[in-house]
Amino acid sequence: MKIRMRFLLLLFCMPILVLGQVVNYEQSSDLSWKLTNVQYLPDTNIDMIITLYGGKKRESDYNAKCSALKILLFDGVGTGLFSKSLLSDGEQTAYNSHPIYFENLFKVAYNDFIKSCVMEGEYKKADKSKGTNYHVIVRALQLRRDLEKKGISNKIGL
Repeated sequence: MKIRMRFLLLLFCMPILVLGQVVNYEQSSDLSWKLTNVQYLPDTNIDMIITLYGGKKRESDYNAKCSALKILLFDGVGTGLFSKSLLSDGEQTAYNSHPIYFENLFKVAYNDFIKSCVMEGEYKKADKSKGTNYHVIVRALQLRRDLEKKGISNKIGL
């Protein structure tokens, strides 16, 4: 009986341990970004220009898209409707509270909330002083409604 209980405990704990490692977006520790321009579009989309520093060339589009979502989710943008972050609990708390949602969001579903992502200029082998600019349009209202529908955040007007 003790062996069966240990096996079941291990069976349930293992996915949690694995998910905890996956939720870091698979971005390297040398990756950082800066939001350089924001514009609210009439269709509740948000137009962002993001500068990526570091990271690998083949992952740069993915990193730009995930960075735009992270900015909207955890920092907020501009002075309009989405000036406050969509999730007020903080990044680590959100990941720990809903690991399956965030794993799915940053592995598969992130493209559902990105209307377009275009590299401006050419890729620069970046360090902390030079980066690559991306023009990203995020479907902000659609992301917020998805968070509400899945129970990740509480409903807020609109």
